[in-house]
Amino acid sequence: MQPRRRRRISLTGVAIAGVAVAVALAVRVSREAEPRFREELERWLSARLNSDVRLDSLDVQLRPTVRVEGTNLVLRIAGRPDLPPFITIARVSGRGGFTTLRAKRLTEVRLEGVEITVPPGRSADLDALRRAGRGVAAPDEFTEVPAAPFIIERLVADSMRLTVMARDPSRDAQQWDIRDLVMQPFSLDAATPFRATIDTPLPGERAGLTGTVGPWPRDDFQLLPVTGEYTFVGDAGTVPGLDGRLDATGAILGTLERLATHGTVTSPAIGLRSNDAGRLTMSTTYDAVFDGTNGDLFLTRVATTLADSTFETSGRVTRMKGTGGRHVSLSVKALERADVADVMRLLVDGARPPLSGQLSLDATLELPPGASEVLDRIAVEGAFRITRARFASADMQGKVDELSRRGQGRPADIAVAKVPSDMRGRVRLQDRRLTLSSVVFAAPGATIAAAGSYGIATEQLRFRGVARLDAAVSRTQTGARRLLLRPLDPWLAQQGAGTRLVMDVRGTRSAPVVDLDLGATLRGRR
Repeated sequence: MQPRRRRRISLTGVAIAGVAVAVALAVRVSREAEPRFREELERWLSARLNSDVRLDSLDVQLRPTVRVEGTNLVLRIAGRPDLPPFITIARVSGRGGFTTLRAKRLTEVRLEGVEITVPPGRSADLDALRRAGRGVAAPDEFTEVPAAPFIIERLVADSMRLTVMARDPSRDAQQWDIRDLVMQPFSLDAATPFRATIDTPLPGERAGLTGTVGPWPRDDFQLLPVTGEYTFVGDAGTVPGLDGRLDATGAILGTLERLATHGTVTSPAIGLRSNDAGRLTMSTTYDAVFDGTNGDLFLTRVATTLADSTFETSGRVTRMKGTGGRHVSLSVKALERADVADVMRLLVDGARPPLSGQLSLDATLELPPGASEVLDRIAVEGAFRITRARFASADMQGKVDELSRRGQGRPADIAVAKVPSDMRGRVRLQDRRLTLSSVVFAAPGATIAAAGSYGIATEQLRFRGVARLDAAVSRTQTGARRLLLRPLDPWLAQQGAGTRLVMDVRGTRSAPVVDLDLGATLRGRR
């Protein structure tokens, strides 16, 4: 055999032996790495998150790239067997390289089947934690925390369920469905940048969220710091009875226990899903606080502009156990710039609201949860005042003009036209019906005190009231009727009025009928 050939054979044999040794070393390193890696991981998580740790399996493979896979990672809060698992991850997979492995660095870790359940802290457990500063324990107050066994450059989870348990047993836990989560770089010991999508109060609609989370407390995980900004474009029509698109932007700051948020919500056209109701432009700015201990949202300031009308709102949105929804309780005020026509457009007639005028309102609004339409569930009650009101119906405005002319004793004066009027009283909206009480209607020469109701769906009017005219009854007429009615002047001039009349208003919004109750009028009754 030629020397050159023998050298090639020898080199080949050396190469094969080298590969075999490398494979053997890789297998040995992998076998040795798995228990060491598992021990470091479990010891670190146990100390860092004050948890009992269980990991069903861990596989470390050394190839041209390093791969780490684990299954069924479960963390339970130490000493709290009464609680569900704190963190459950069905599968963990990570990858890196030989150089990064030596530096304990994984370029990406992917999580599957992630559920995080944040328990309510117990008062006896929290005093020391709060003294240590928002729940992050000082190293000398607890068991020393070992160094992290690796650095994660990027953490990814396609879906995650975050549940914050309520301290009040009468409340449901607050749940968030988090998807497309990316945290880069990831650390339990620092504020970690993230991006994700999250569910919203509108069924089936999601918001994009970017911000930071952490550092993670060692205990009392409701004190986990969170900051972020969100954007949201959705369909208000996912709520029964509403219609329109919503565009929202805002920011959050705080902890899972208590998050402050502010932002804006706009819509080019929003309204109730009804054939007659109109759609109005909307712009809302708000400040609110979310209480993660019971799931309540406190609206500290909400300013909403609908078309040309501005309303100020405050209140709360409450989650009660077993309701499957939220109960909205609000205080609504319109003090400076509001037109009752905009309210009428939203409730009654979008094309031709029956009434216009400057509106002042101080009311409460209740909207319980349910599957029925908003107009079937909503209840509004409060005091209102409308100044310089005019009716869209020529027939109704004509009756107001006639009332003013006769009340002033100028029944034939056609210059008294399109008379503005003022109204005040109390209103209640419930079961698609407007109920008015203690209403005082005033036009030049006349006032009417009335009460009654209006059916939004049926457009039926049913009111009864007392009209007080400045002029004596004879002066409300012309010609021979003035002379004929003169003997009745003293009979109808009751309770300080020139004329006092009891009237009923019935019919429909488009065809009202006004009747005089002469018997009640003469008896001085209502």
